[in-house]
Order: sequence, then structure tokens, then C-alpha cells
Amino acid sequence: MDAIKKLNIIDEYDEIDVIDNVGLSLQAALIVDEAIRKKNKELNAGIDDKTNTWELIIRYIGEISIVAQELLFEYVELLGGFYIIWINEKDIYSLLKYKGILYIDKTSILQLQEYDRRLCNNVCTLNNGQIKRNGKGVYIAVIDSGIDIYNKIFINNSKTKIYKIWDQDVDGIPPSGYRFGTLYNENEINEYIGKQNDASNEKINSFDPSGHGTAVAAIAISCAYESKLVIVKLSRKQEINTTASLMMAIDYCIRISIIENVPMAINLSYGNNYGDHAGNTVLEKYIDTVSEFAKCGIAVGSGNDANTSKHNIITVNPYATERTSIIVGENNYSFNIQIWRRNNPLIKFTLIMPNGNKIGPFTTLNKNENYYENDMVITVVANNPTPYNFRFGMFVSIVSAKEYLQEGVYEIIFENPTSVETIINMWLPVEGELSGNVQFETPNLDNTLTIPSTANNVITVGAYNYRTNTYATFSGRGYTLDNIVKPDIVAPGVDVLSVDQNGIYNYYTGTSFATPYVTGEIARLLEYGIVQGNDYFLYGERLKSVIINNAKPLYGIINYPDKKVGWGALCLN
Repeated sequence: MDAIKKLNIIDEYDEIDVIDNVGLSLQAALIVDEAIRKKNKELNAGIDDKTNTWELIIRYIGEISIVAQELLFEYVELLGGFYIIWINEKDIYSLLKYKGILYIDKTSILQLQEYDRRLCNNVCTLNNGQIKRNGKGVYIAVIDSGIDIYNKIFINNSKTKIYKIWDQDVDGIPPSGYRFGTLYNENEINEYIGKQNDASNEKINSFDPSGHGTAVAAIAISCAYESKLVIVKLSRKQEINTTASLMMAIDYCIRISIIENVPMAINLSYGNNYGDHAGNTVLEKYIDTVSEFAKCGIAVGSGNDANTSKHNIITVNPYATERTSIIVGENNYSFNIQIWRRNNPLIKFTLIMPNGNKIGPFTTLNKNENYYENDMVITVVANNPTPYNFRFGMFVSIVSAKEYLQEGVYEIIFENPTSVETIINMWLPVEGELSGNVQFETPNLDNTLTIPSTANNVITVGAYNYRTNTYATFSGRGYTLDNIVKPDIVAPGVDVLSVDQNGIYNYYTGTSFATPYVTGEIARLLEYGIVQGNDYFLYGERLKSVIINNAKPLYGIINYPDKKVGWGALCLN
């Protein structure tokens, strides 16, 4: 067997191991070698390798401008004391020393919740009969991949239904207070629409390369066709979406609702597995905070990872050991493991490589460590509970130092040297983030909700098959680790007909396309309650209560709430 070499950690970051308000992925990104970090999408997310500038999320008490001047970083101020900053790596350690810092983390990868798409030549109207409330006087915000402004579903009497578009990727004049992108208003969009048949007309730069955002927006606006759309095309720097970009998008939408005093339904179809799946990530804390600033409802897809073998849970009895295995296929450059538990900092963790070599054991009392083994770099980061999360967390990064990772079975052994029973939850990156197959050998299908669908103040939307009236087996399952009922509701998410960026109708499958059904219904309820004056407090948790208490049962499920479908299927007849 090849010898395992323990790598030295940069001395400058040694103290980070004892700082308990720093995210796990940030710690791992700081201690790993730059060349290795670049091969791990999550660790390298939000880092500009040319300038060595890191995109971080912080919560700060005090005057941030003074800190920014001293450390020479740029920032965007979000609601609730949150900030997105762009800082040089060499200054991150200095930032940690400011007493006003409440929390700091690195931006993470997000994946769209699209499961499948199949071409269909039939066109149908996405409208559910006689609708008395159509979302008039309400904004629907779709934060996604963009929109096709020329599609007739977004046009009424030659005028657009789109109120604003913030394209985060197009250089120009961004919304006030934000650093990048271009803002298009309703009049500008109408001008482009009016000139679309003009051969000399240069079409609007904001477009939808994947068609995902167009399909999602089409479903939402069809359910509430008198609403106005606020579109944010999320930035794809490094060819990825990040939590920082999403937080700025949400912030922008909430501010519009506040400033204009217009109720808003917000649609989010993104997710990842970087957190404890109990609503404690910085993204979820932010969503829960700002959702209370405006009269709004936020719908989030539960993800499509229920049947992808990305979650496992084991119970380690007192003075006992337990094992779990991860199968790694070919063509993988890297993968990460998140390990969370409520108690017992003394529990030991050992990683056994496919060739039989052992790395560890580790506990949360260990310092962060790097190892080199068989052309792979293994980084292990452990931390204690933070001011935002009472759980113990561990982040394991395995990256190939050359080309691909060693294929085979990676085994994890947990040893409990105490008299306390310990439940351990583990997650791999969501499907779509990995370059090859990586999965638990004996997965657990529960707790497969993606983040931020485990946030408390959102309406978490799963998917069901409307043809068979049954649960869609891919749809993320609950509950949260704190046993909060999620998903809240399920909506049609199998073979949903909508339109893409080329005007072609397709059948779509995934919680991405279940979510806008709920978003559209949120808009209709906001109109009924707030705009029409029937219930001025019909937003937030009150609105969620109306939706879940009108849910209908699904075939084969007797007891509600249920881990697969929550309170049942969307039904507001």
C-alpha cells in the first residue's frame, strides 16, 4: 500500500480551526492547495483566480464601510445586516478578527431542479378553468436562468407582462445598490418587442440559454395571468450559479415589494446539499429574515434527489462502531461529504480508501487537516456548533491531484467511545454537480430535501404525477433534521407542459416545474387578501396555512402530514 502523507497547513490559517462562526466550506477552501481547490467546484465557487478575490457572505454589526476601507474590499449591503463582499484571500484572516462579524461563509454552488425534458408538439393552455382571481396587482418574481421576452405567453395586447429584468451577467447599468449586471424596465422591454420584426433591430441582450427560466415563468404566469413578472437571470460566472448571486436576487425582489408596497410571490427552483438540512445555512437564515420584511410568499422546490442515493443516516450505539460506504464511479475529479450530528464531539471518524489505506481517526477536536494518498488530496474540516447552528459539522473534500479519482468503494467508520447514542446524517453533492456517479451504497431516502427548501419561512414544494395522482419518486423527501414538516405541499411535476426559449412546447419533469404552480396560487391569494381587501394579513405563514389546509390527498397515502408529500396536493378550488 502507498504511504499516506500528511500535508502541512498554512500557518496563517491555523487559528481558523477554533473560530466557530466560519462556514465549513470556507475553512476547507482556505487550507487546501490552490491547484487542488480549483478542481473542486464547491471549494472554488465564487473565487476569481486571476485577482485572487473571494466572494463571501457575512453578517456584520456596525459600519461596514470602515472595514471595507481598511481591508480594501467591495460589498453589496443586503437587508437584515447581511453583506456580499469581494475580498482578497490574504485579507480574509484579518476580516475574521473584527468584533462586528457575526458569521462568515463562502458562496456555494446551486443546481436547477430540472429532472427531465421531452419534446412534445402539442400546445395546451396552462390555465385551470374559470379563475376569479388572476394575480392582478401582484408581482411574481422568478429567479432563474432568464426569460424569452418575445414569447406570446408573456405579452398582452402587444405589451409585455414583464415589469423588470435584472440580468446579472450582462455588463451595463445594474439596479441601484448592486455592483453588476443590467436592469431592463418595462418600457425598454416593450420597445424591443415592438421592433422584433425589424431586421435592423438588435434584440435585447437578456436571454435564456437553457429555457428553464422561460418554462418556469410560463407556468407561474398562466396560473396568475394578470400578475406582472419580475425576472432575475442569475449570474453564471465560472459556469455555475452561487448562493451569493441568489441572495442578491432575493434582496432585489424584496426591496421592490417594500418600496412599491406591492405584494409579491417569489419562485426559487435552485438547491444544494451544503448544510445540515434544518434551515441553518446562511442562505436560509437570510431568506427567513427578509421574508418578514414584505408582504410576500416564497415557494422553493424540494429538489430531485430522493432517489439519487446522496443521503445516508446511521445510528452509532454507545461504545460501538458503524460503517457506511460510498461508491465512486469513473470520470470523477472530486466530491465532498457533509457529516452532521446533534451531539457527541468525541465520536471518531475514519476514512478507508479503495486500496485499503486508512485516514484518521478524526473528531471535532482535531485541527483541520490535509492528506495526500494515491494521487488524491483529502481535506477534513471539523467545527463545533456555531451561533447559528447547534450541530457538529464535518466537511470532507476528496480531490484528484492528477486526472480522475480512484474508482471503487470509500468506506467511513464511526466509532463511539461514549455512553451517548449518536445519530449521524451524511450528504453528497446533489445530482448534476458531479462529473460522474457518486452515491451511498445503502442510502436513506428521507431527509433528501435540498437547501434552501428546508428554510422555515418558505413554502416547500414537492412533485406528484397528476395523471396517476401519485407521489413522484424523485421528489425530495422530509422531514428536516429538526422534524419540521417539509415538503409543505406537492404540485404537478411530471410531464408538465410548458414552453422553452425557442417557443417550442415541451413536457418537463422536476420540482422546478411543480414550484411555479404554487407560486401562481400564492399570487392569486395575495390578490384576494391584500389587493382586494379581503384579508390584509394573508401573507407569510398565514398564507402557507391556507395552502396546506386546502391540500387534497394523494393515492396510496393515508396519514398526513407525510414525509413524501407533506400535507398533500395543491388544491385551492
